Amino acid sequence: HFKIIVIIPAIAVMAAAFFSFDIREFLGIKQKGNTAPVITKHGLYGLVRHPIYLGGFIFFLILTTDAALAQFLGYLILAL
Repeated sequence: HFKIIVIIPAIAVMAAAFFSFDIREFLGIKQKGNTAPVITKHGLYGLVRHPIYLGGFIFFLILTTDAALAQFLGYLILAL
C-alpha cells in the first residue's frame, strides 16, 4: 500500500506541471512566434525547476525492486 500512497502524488505532480502550460504549445502544435522565452515561476515551478522530471523519478523509484534500484543507482553513478 505504501507504493500506491507515493505513486498517486507523483502522478499528481506530473499532471499539475503539465497542465500549467498551454497544452498545444507544450506539444509543439501551436508556435510561439518571435517572442522571447519566459521562465515559468508559478505553481510547482516556483518550488522545483523540473517538476515533471521529479514526479517521473519518484514514480520510477517506487516501482523498482530493491535489486533493480541498486542496479539503477550503479548505472547512474557510472553515467556521472
